[in-house]
Amino acid sequence: MTIDKYFDELKACLKRLPVNEREHAVNFYMEYATEAGLTEYNQMVNHFGTPHGLAAQIYAESATKQVTQEDSKKTQVIKGFTLAVAGICTLPFSFPILIIILSIGFAFLVSSVAIIFSIGVTLIALGGVGIALFIKSFTFIFPFAPILWLKTFGGSLALISITCLITILLLLGVKYIIKLVTIALTNTIKRRKK
Repeated sequence: MTIDKYFDELKACLKRLPVNEREHAVNFYMEYATEAGLTEYNQMVNHFGTPHGLAAQIYAESATKQVTQEDSKKTQVIKGFTLAVAGICTLPFSFPILIIILSIGFAFLVSSVAIIFSIGVTLIALGGVGIALFIKSFTFIFPFAPILWLKTFGGSLALISITCLITILLLLGVKYIIKLVTIALTNTIKRRKK
């Protein structure tokens, strides 16, 4: 087989790349192969790797070039990220890894939402029971049962206090986590601008 088949496969793998970048990359590697005296498909594979592997490398280089340009805007970063993901997906073994990474991310998201929901339900239940006990405690005043009144009144105040304390701690924790994430993102953005 000749190198034409190699470059046809390479062009097919690079179909997500803009036309001018694709042509530039293919022409570069064609000139390189000509200068190196590579004339057979197997020689190309031995020198550059498979067309899929070379395409992944070209996608990665393109993404890196786009992200590091001075005039890169938010859309260019997203475009660079999608090109990097496209480069990863062109490798045969990368697609299952991508699915695993996305699955783990989705599982983490679902778990986080479930934990937040369960904490919210628990707080609502504790608060509801505390309020119900508070109201119920006043029914023991009229038959004059001070011991029952003190037990239910004290228990209701304890439950309401625990609910308020947990709510305050959760809000402070969320505020602290948001502050840490904001600081980390700010530092990342400052490093990228340098």
